[in-house]
Amino acid sequence: MDPVVVDPTPPVIPPSFKWQSLLPVVALVLILPAIVAGVKIRQLIAPKATSGGTVATVRINPGQIITLPRASPIPMSALAFDAADQPIDSGLTYTWGMSSTNSIGTIKIDATNTKLAIFYPDPNNIGQGDIFVQAFGSAGTASGSIPVFVGITPPTPFPTPVATPGPTPTPTPLTQLPDLVSPGIPTPSGVPMVNQPVRITFQMTNIGGSPANPAEYAYTSQADGSSTLLATNTCTANTVLNYGQSCVSDYSFIFPTAGQKTLNVKLDPNNRVVEANENNNVYSVTFNVLPGPTPTPRPKPTPTTTIFPSAVPTPKPSAFPTPTPTTNFPPVFLTSDLPNGSIWTTYLTTISGYDQNPGDILTMHLVQAPLGSKLTGCTQSVTGYKQISCSYKWFPYWNGTYSVTVAILDNQGSSVTRTYSLLIL
Repeated sequence: MDPVVVDPTPPVIPPSFKWQSLLPVVALVLILPAIVAGVKIRQLIAPKATSGGTVATVRINPGQIITLPRASPIPMSALAFDAADQPIDSGLTYTWGMSSTNSIGTIKIDATNTKLAIFYPDPNNIGQGDIFVQAFGSAGTASGSIPVFVGITPPTPFPTPVATPGPTPTPTPLTQLPDLVSPGIPTPSGVPMVNQPVRITFQMTNIGGSPANPAEYAYTSQADGSSTLLATNTCTANTVLNYGQSCVSDYSFIFPTAGQKTLNVKLDPNNRVVEANENNNVYSVTFNVLPGPTPTPRPKPTPTTTIFPSAVPTPKPSAFPTPTPTTNFPPVFLTSDLPNGSIWTTYLTTISGYDQNPGDILTMHLVQAPLGSKLTGCTQSVTGYKQISCSYKWFPYWNGTYSVTVAILDNQGSSVTRTYSLLIL
């Protein structure tokens, strides 16, 4: 038997395994996916609109409206932006309004969110206008607007920007049938007065897709006025209007009496043209004809008594002065200018005038003024020179310079008119 060799080195026993040493690594492995997921979710969330800036502009979507009278309602939305072009989503109230040439539609604001509204085109009227929105609140006030075209195309096309200039697109008609319209109502030029000629003109345009032949019109009511054709008239019985073409009606009218007059015009009065819209052919205008100036009477000379000599002295008759007719002076304006106003703010000012004749009774009227404005609360003095004062009130929706023509009349037939310039900022 061979001898057994024994290794004198003691055997190495591995230390016992401790799980506590792996706890930091396990925690990191468990937490790391949650951190990565949180970062990704944060990246996917769109930044919310700020509400801390000052309102600078208001934008409306869509940027313009082109539609037909019987088209479906069009939803709209508005949003305010600050000077850094960041949206302001809270703390603001939005008000909507509209101005147009022919009552082309109405606006209904959402009952729970004033940023939303719906435009309803009028089923019978065509024309153009502006829809505007004002945002106001603790962040300030600003407004914006978009153009609206109902039944007509924009006078200037809106080309799409391209890298290289291209031809300007030609407007296309909204229908293949002819359609005669008047972009504006018949308008007097100047202040109409009794027995004084006043020029009344309007434009007739074919917005349809085929010629209007013949393009006719007629005054269906001239009140009590008589008319004379002017040389500048271009609408005749033989006029033919292609798409986009216009002619001008130009007459001189004379009215024998004062008061309110209404003139009515009908396009295609005999229905000789089949049109795309037969409900937009009647137009009217209402205005006041003022009394003409009253000539001032000249006083009659007082006759003198001639005394002839005689043998018996004749006593000199007592001289009784001949009464001189009272001169009727026309009224005079005391107000020289109108103060400036602001949009979306009630405009209120006082217009005054007087008359040198103590017994006269004065009245004040608007001859020509912005739509919706009026004179209210007129008062006049009862002793001395007659003075009249009236409040001129209006709620302007848009800025610009407007003309306000006012007349003061007395009960003796004299009158005076004055045109003021009103600046709305």
